Amino acid sequence: MAIYLCRWPNGEFSVVSAKTKSDAIELLDEWGNAEQASLTRMPDCMLDFRLDDDGQIELADVGEATYDHILRTCYPELEKTLEAAEWDDTGQSVSGFEKRSSPSGRDYGSASLPRRKLIRG
Repeated sequence: MAIYLCRWPNGEFSVVSAKTKSDAIELLDEWGNAEQASLTRMPDCMLDFRLDDDGQIELADVGEATYDHILRTCYPELEKTLEAAEWDDTGQSVSGFEKRSSPSGRDYGSASLPRRKLIRG
């Protein structure tokens, strides 16, 4: 099985595991027409989930390599902007960005991905 990163035309992204790119497109059809999206293979993927107080699954954290790959592949202009930002010792940027820090305390030095609850239909 391979892991594919799908960058949707509206700017969102999805991650799917499938045997082939064609299988990934077919699976992603549940959410939209992936044939109109950019689909690339990911070298690896590490995601951490937890239950919220209502028993819903939510994204708790994204592995550093996974985060970097998503940023580089889906949001290259944002990555360039964050790389150009100057950080002070407190994690604040002269450019107004904040360093990304995960709930586990890991510091990735870039903007955080928004947390998103997984909604079961």
